[in-house]
Amino acid sequence: MTVGQIESLASWQRRAIALAALAAVVLALLLLVWPATAMVLGHEAWREDAAETLARHRALADSSASIKSELATAEAHAVWGSLFPGTDTAAAANALQSEFRSLCDALKVPVQGSAPLDPEVGERLIGVGIRLDLQVTIDQLQSLLERVQSNPHRLALDNVTITAPRYQSAEQNPTLQVQVEVRGFIRKPEARTGAAS
Repeated sequence: MTVGQIESLASWQRRAIALAALAAVVLALLLLVWPATAMVLGHEAWREDAAETLARHRALADSSASIKSELATAEAHAVWGSLFPGTDTAAAANALQSEFRSLCDALKVPVQGSAPLDPEVGERLIGVGIRLDLQVTIDQLQSLLERVQSNPHRLALDNVTITAPRYQSAEQNPTLQVQVEVRGFIRKPEARTGAAS
């Protein structure tokens, strides 16, 4: 339609054409602007989520080095050297018995009997032990306890039972009957550094 033809139409017809044209422009804007706005806002939300995810991963990567460093420090701690080597409980129990008998022999403490104890499994360690029957004087017992305390392997004494003779004099250092459980420790196989990495 030309401008002349539009002017020759009745006023209500011109208004209807103007409203139709206006509706077409609004509809075109809605069909173009609304999806574009939704796309931009959606993209901004995606970028924010991606930035948060990247920041979280970057923080994990940064803390990973410090965690590995702390783990290496913990694995190199001297306490691990105080354990019996290996992961075989029978071998560790034999080594413990041999070591404790050597302590007793050095103090001339006779070992009357010994029996292995069941291993005690902890979170990262396994306790291996033996039950010993000893005949000692109080001086020998004190020396034995001092040597256990200064031993390079971490040893624990449990369930110590001391039986003294019924009659003794003040000048006498009587022989005591001592039953004691001695425990040493080894690492659980899965607690080793190589198994963790």
